[in-house]
Amino acid sequence: YLHLCLYADTNMRKSSLAAGYGDPLKTLIVLTRRREQMIPLENLNYVVARVGDAEALRFALMYPERLWQMRRESHPELKESLEGGLLVFDDGTEGVNMLLEDAEEIDGKKVRNQRRSYKEAGKDLRALLKLSLDKKMHLIIVALAKVRENSITNEEQVGPDLPPSMLSMLNTEMEFTFYIKPGTHELLTDRDFFSFEDIDPDTNKKKAIRRTIFGKSKFPLDVIKRNGGRSPLNLYEKEDLKGIWKKICEAGK
Repeated sequence: YLHLCLYADTNMRKSSLAAGYGDPLKTLIVLTRRREQMIPLENLNYVVARVGDAEALRFALMYPERLWQMRRESHPELKESLEGGLLVFDDGTEGVNMLLEDAEEIDGKKVRNQRRSYKEAGKDLRALLKLSLDKKMHLIIVALAKVRENSITNEEQVGPDLPPSMLSMLNTEMEFTFYIKPGTHELLTDRDFFSFEDIDPDTNKKKAIRRTIFGKSKFPLDVIKRNGGRSPLNLYEKEDLKGIWKKICEAGK
């Protein structure tokens, strides 16, 4: 199954692209933001389960099949089972915020050490991820993009907007992480690097900045070898997740 983290800036059609990978009658979207986020998908028969807090989020990611059956009671046109379908977690950035807020109080006591809250939320996210990844369905996690600056080395890192420890865990667990490139809407499938000049506000002089944009595609070694030591995917692919998945499956044959 496709396990993908799809991230980008705001207003880059992340939700539409993720949902478009699946059949609306076999796709469950777990939404952490306002329902207005789903306006582009209106009247397309997608099943949306909006969660307002960490408890609801845990239930939705642990038992998506149960949510699906509950919805089928009023919408019998939906496929009988979510197995083999698509689960979209939209979005991971706000979902992590919910888990962090919930971890501000542990065993009925206010947590004073913020690192403990991050640790508890991280354990929560890891458990939910493992449960979701073990299910017989495709999983796409949508997230916002964030630029992290290092003023000492003049480097910038672009990646999903998550706390560093949780970001590392997510990138480890998911086989694919794609970034939607502004302007062209192409999907970055592996790391990309480029340099540019900017003005240093302290010295008012030009300085060279190196930017790294995170992307990831994990393939078996024999697939890489058969492809001349390269990934079967282009560095930038067209905005077509179904086409990309077909390319991935054909490379593995």
